[in-house]
Amino acid sequence: VMAAESLGLKKVTLLQAKNQIGLPIEELYQNLFGSMDQFDEFLSKYHECYNSLPPAKLFPGVVELIEMLKSNGIFIAIVTNKSRASLDMELTTTGLEGVFDSTWVAEDYAAKPSPLMLYHAYTAHQALAAETWMIGDAYPDIYASAAAGCSATIIIGSLSIPAWVKNVIKVDNVANIMKILTNI
Repeated sequence: VMAAESLGLKKVTLLQAKNQIGLPIEELYQNLFGSMDQFDEFLSKYHECYNSLPPAKLFPGVVELIEMLKSNGIFIAIVTNKSRASLDMELTTTGLEGVFDSTWVAEDYAAKPSPLMLYHAYTAHQALAAETWMIGDAYPDIYASAAAGCSATIIIGSLSIPAWVKNVIKVDNVANIMKILTNI
C-alpha cells in the first residue's frame, strides 16, 4: 500500500492488499491496479518499503518446532513466494539462516499455487509426495500442496478450506502442530 501511494497509483485498502498475499507479485499488482504500466517502478518502490519495515516476527513456538523436526531427522525446506533477497534478510534477522535443509523461492521457479517448488523441494531430498507435509498460512500454500500431492497440509489460521482439497489440518498455533506431529 505504501509503495502504491508513493507512486500515485489507484488507492487500495490494506484489506484488498492482504487478500492478495501469497500471489506472485506480478499477479498481485495486476489484480490491484489492472495495467502493468508502472510495474517496474512499483517493484522497486515495494522492495524499498519492504526493506524499511521492522524484521518479521516468527509465530510463537516455531524455533521449538524446527528443533523437534531436526532432532527427529526430518528434512525441512522453505517454499516461498518471497524473493531470495527478502527470504535471506528474514532468515538473518530471525537467526534462522543455515537452519533449513533447502530454500526455494518463486523467482527461481514458479510461484505458488504452482506445485513446482514443492516438487523440487521433496525430490531434492529424495522424498515422495506421500512423505511430504506442507505447513502454511495462505491459499496458495493449500493449492500448491494439493497439486503437488503432498500427504497433508497444515494451515495456521482461520482460512475456509475448499471442499475439493483433501488432507488439510487447521490449527490455531504452532504448539498444535507439535501435538499433531508427535501423535504420528
